[in-house]
Amino acid sequence: MKATVKFFGITLAGILAFAMAACENPADSADPDDKYTNVITITIQPVSTNVTVGNISGSLAVGAAVTGNATLSYQWYRNMTNIINAGGTPLPGETGQIYHLPATLSAGVYYYSCEITAQGAATARSNVATVNVTSKPTLRIANFRFIDDNVKTYNGGSQGVNVDYTGEGINTEGISPANAGEIAVYYSGRAGTTYAESKTAPANAGTYDVKAETEGGSVFSAFARATIGTLTINRRQLTIGELNGSPTMEYDGTTEYGGSEIIIGSLDNLISGDEVEVSIASAAYNSANVANATQITVIYAISGTDSDNYLAPANETIPATITKAGGATVSVPAPASISYDSITISAAAAPGNGQTVQYAISSSSAVPEDDWQTGLSFSGLVSGTGYYIFAQAVGNSNYNDGPVQTSAVITTLVGAPFAITFNQITDAAPDISSGITIYRETNNGTTRPQTATLTVSNPGSYDSISWKILNVDADITGAGPSFTLDASNSAYNLLGEYFVTVSVRIDGVPYSKRISFTVAY
Repeated sequence: MKATVKFFGITLAGILAFAMAACENPADSADPDDKYTNVITITIQPVSTNVTVGNISGSLAVGAAVTGNATLSYQWYRNMTNIINAGGTPLPGETGQIYHLPATLSAGVYYYSCEITAQGAATARSNVATVNVTSKPTLRIANFRFIDDNVKTYNGGSQGVNVDYTGEGINTEGISPANAGEIAVYYSGRAGTTYAESKTAPANAGTYDVKAETEGGSVFSAFARATIGTLTINRRQLTIGELNGSPTMEYDGTTEYGGSEIIIGSLDNLISGDEVEVSIASAAYNSANVANATQITVIYAISGTDSDNYLAPANETIPATITKAGGATVSVPAPASISYDSITISAAAAPGNGQTVQYAISSSSAVPEDDWQTGLSFSGLVSGTGYYIFAQAVGNSNYNDGPVQTSAVITTLVGAPFAITFNQITDAAPDISSGITIYRETNNGTTRPQTATLTVSNPGSYDSISWKILNVDADITGAGPSFTLDASNSAYNLLGEYFVTVSVRIDGVPYSKRISFTVAY
């Protein structure tokens, strides 16, 4: 088998044949330039360039001149390296000074040169030009942007975002649908929002992933669908008309208002056709106490088919009051012990609402207006006399007085009689049968007694002797066999009848006597 070695388009056999011909024809093997009458000079060399797959444009150019007015011919070659400018593969039809780069070149490195010929001139070959073809750049998420606000408020209709390109991170003069492809935008629910992936923009309030994809264009490769950001549609804030009514309730120790005296207004900022209803979720006083309760804060709730797209109206307040509750009912008073001049009762159980209990005593069954006390003992009573004891829960800041409870008549013990004589300091002894009278001042120069002294006869017969003036605001008492009444005493110097009680004890047994006296003018 005969082996043939190609060397840049020239076979080894051809080289040998050329050598043998030179030996056979020595005249022809002389300096080859001797047979050329014209000279080709390359004036413009092709320049290396960089292009990108899908966006290949441009060309390579060569310029030359020749002596003798010969006609120049051109043939472009694709070379294997950028060093040797001989040989290569001729490019069919590329016989002009300009070689236009094919738009279909794939990524890689290409080497081109041009061979120039003319009649009567040695062939000339241009320098090798390198054409570096790079792949289309890949788009990234950062190359997409929202060109309008991606935070919106529910308006009843679909709301999406517009997406375009930005040149961020890519060294180009810009990205556009022309060189990167049209952008398709998709939406899907996220963070608790249910929404199946779709090109249709959502309408309901929620948070959505925004995804983009493109098939690519002349410069950039395709971008697979991916999330490039989020869209938020906020709930629409509802407003409501002013509250009306005059709410009040009876004190119960809580701030919760459960009445029906609050009238709410009409909803506003509601999209026509949407179904939303408003109600009171809670209503609470600013204080549970009667004195401090001045208003109620109303918190609204909304419901209905479209309520998830709205925010309930802001809280509102309305003037309101709390009235005192009725006082507690206490037990009927009952005596614990009875003596000749005193009665002690058992305490009524204290109400659980914090009210205290007060008591009063009277020889009449009519409820007294004054002289109530919290103590359980009543002293200075007249022996053998019937009394009524009254009990009542005391009103306070949150409760009224409770109902009065009245005991059955309770009679003090009866003691042995004793004698009391009366001596007048400034005048003769008064007539006991007609009562004791003392005067506030003189009358027309006539001196009349302003004082009277009451004295117990035989004071040594008693273990103790005590005195007390009744039906006066002050506590006027005395001890010993004598007690002086004085009309100038402001506690009882008003005109009228008063009473003084004298109490004695004999062998520990109490006795008492009530004596009336009159303050006159």
